[in-house]
Amino acid sequence: MSKEDVIQMQGEIVENLPNATFR
Repeated sequence: MSKEDVIQMQGEIVENLPNATFR
């Protein structure tokens, strides 16, 4: 996986789940 793929996946996760989950 490249960094771009990881960033894209993280972006999708943030869109699907509330940001509070990661804090």
